Amino acid sequence: MTFCSRYLGDVETRLNRPSRNAGLNDPNLAETYLFQSYGEPIGKVEVAELDDRSWIQAHRYVLFHHDAIQPLCNEYKQILRSRSRSRRLPHREINKLFTESFHEWLSQTVWSGKAVSDEVKWLSQGPNRLVKRYSGFIINGFRFHTKYRERLRRTQNCGLIVNSSITSYASARDSNPVEGNVDFYGLLTDIIELDYYGK
Repeated sequence: MTFCSRYLGDVETRLNRPSRNAGLNDPNLAETYLFQSYGEPIGKVEVAELDDRSWIQAHRYVLFHHDAIQPLCNEYKQILRSRSRSRRLPHREINKLFTESFHEWLSQTVWSGKAVSDEVKWLSQGPNRLVKRYSGFIINGFRFHTKYRERLRRTQNCGLIVNSSITSYASARDSNPVEGNVDFYGLLTDIIELDYYGK
């Protein structure tokens, strides 16, 4: 049977059965996962509403990781630097201001008539506050569960590690910040799917 099954490519056997966590395994598409609907939810789907803090955090995450937004990020940083020259704000304060207010500036700038792509226009309005919430998700060949889903199980699959690039400052007056990668460890408590009004 083993010998025969190796020559039958289109017939599923014990030896060529797809993996349990089948999913996207194309390395070329892995970088665009953020804006594509890859993967498969596990369990029932709930509809939930994001609170203000979660909505802003999710919206900022999408904006700061989208290539089409990068020129506008650079433009706003230049505006903040030029405004702060008279007050001599340190780099740390400028980065903090940028993070806290970029989404508002982007929305005002785009809707005031600045010529941008349609993609930037719908990104600037932010996601819908109603989101889909999952208790598990399979993506890129990996199975993720929330901590709540695993509360009564023997095996645990909710631990995460995220490697993030951050800017570090030695002190409040540090004018030469250092960029580096830091590993953050945590537990997956929620899986949500953002909806930019059908986009």
